[in-house]
Amino acid sequence: MRLLFVALLSLPCFADASLVYTYRELRGPFAGPAASSEAFSINDRGSVAGDAGGSDGWFSRLWQPDGSVVTLLPSSGQQASYAYCLSASGRFVVGATYGSSGERACLWDNGIVQDLGMLPGYTTKANALSVNDAGQAVGWSYNGNTNGWAAWKLVGGTLVKLPELPGGTNVSGAYGVGPSGIVTGWSKANGYLRAVSWDAQGVHDLLPPSGPPQEGYGNCINAFGEISGGADFGLGSAWQPVVYRDGQATMLDLYTGSNGYGRAQGINDCGVCTGPADNPANSNTTEAALWTRDGRIFNLMDLAGMPRFNGTTGWGDTQPTAINNKGQVVGTGTYSYSAGHARGSGFLLTPVSTIVPPTSLTVVAGKQTSGNLQSLASVDGDALAVCRFIVPNQQADPVQVRVEASLAWAPMALWFKSTAKVTQVGAYSLSLSLYDWQASMYDSLTATISPLTTSYSNSEAIAKGDVLRFVRSGDHQVRALLKVRAAGPSASSAWCAQFDQAVWEAVPLP
Repeated sequence: MRLLFVALLSLPCFADASLVYTYRELRGPFAGPAASSEAFSINDRGSVAGDAGGSDGWFSRLWQPDGSVVTLLPSSGQQASYAYCLSASGRFVVGATYGSSGERACLWDNGIVQDLGMLPGYTTKANALSVNDAGQAVGWSYNGNTNGWAAWKLVGGTLVKLPELPGGTNVSGAYGVGPSGIVTGWSKANGYLRAVSWDAQGVHDLLPPSGPPQEGYGNCINAFGEISGGADFGLGSAWQPVVYRDGQATMLDLYTGSNGYGRAQGINDCGVCTGPADNPANSNTTEAALWTRDGRIFNLMDLAGMPRFNGTTGWGDTQPTAINNKGQVVGTGTYSYSAGHARGSGFLLTPVSTIVPPTSLTVVAGKQTSGNLQSLASVDGDALAVCRFIVPNQQADPVQVRVEASLAWAPMALWFKSTAKVTQVGAYSLSLSLYDWQASMYDSLTATISPLTTSYSNSEAIAKGDVLRFVRSGDHQVRALLKVRAAGPSASSAWCAQFDQAVWEAVPLP
């Protein structure tokens, strides 16, 4: 069953492609078979934040793309820690610590823990649930004496209570904060739990005044202010998956024959969501779901080939919590590893992507001195060299290289990556940007700027927003611009940039 409150655009025609995922169980260090783990957050680098038991105790963990596990210790006097979110750069992580001082909100800055404490007047317990790259953290605090819950935001090192809706009943919570500092969560007013957002102007109700739905909450907010969450559309179960976008509440698809339960926990900058939903085909077991930007549902357990519980071993409930811009999903499920024995286990689901080499190369600024189009297909030592020679009485422009390719199908996720270096010591930077065919310009939101040295380094530009904007209709072309700039004394000397790889990577839209 599906209810839509906004019009959805039809997609252009592309060749068929299959979306396939792989899965990995995330375990704590030196963990025995019964030790549990949880995964809550993932950034575009593929770092995962969560917590897990091990021989050292129960602590916050960061699972890194290289397979290593970093332990984040609690503040002094606390015995355990939980990590609920990490920022895009990975610098900040937030969560909670447990111990003799109670359950307290905390923040790690480059691995160093800071005790955030509790909101004044709400000192029974507190959790920090989300953080952005500016170090803006949000969460909730609880007063057990009054049964009051309060949403807060970290401002200047102090927890500051966020305003409630008119008619509020001292019950609110902040679940997510976006890159610009906009916050989402819930506030109970006039007997109803309402999905809200907070900005510099105050608190805003995300639901229509008279419904449907009359109740809901916001969980995660992306770079465009789109919010994932849950809402009650009156389908017989408490929550249905919803996206709050352009002032409208849009219910997402449910599994065929569903009893109505589902929640959109995570949303990426492409508008793709993930979360749990009851699956009637498996006795209404809660199973991991993926929702495309237009609201269609796909079963992640099927896409990843996760074995379901067969009475002895396999996965039971699987509950995703976050998705990054490459389509990677993390969450926690129940895994039975032998008869009568199960553990809570964090999981990482990664879509199988396709590398698309460039088919066209144009040196926009600079002089090509070696290499060719084939030099950009892979990291093999055969590099494309483009040099900037200084002409007397003329200002030097940065080296610029434009590359294009053609896709065979519509992408759900798309990014462009390059491996590059410079030949002279100095201050240099590489910027990558994707071309937006609808706007007829290079998109500033996808642009990334990375320092360059005389050793090869990697950089990526990832599509955000509606990914189809970056694919030209008709011939499915994609275009990217590489720009190397020198600063300071380096700008007045001759130098060369070398590119050993410049390719796209794409995940098909199902």
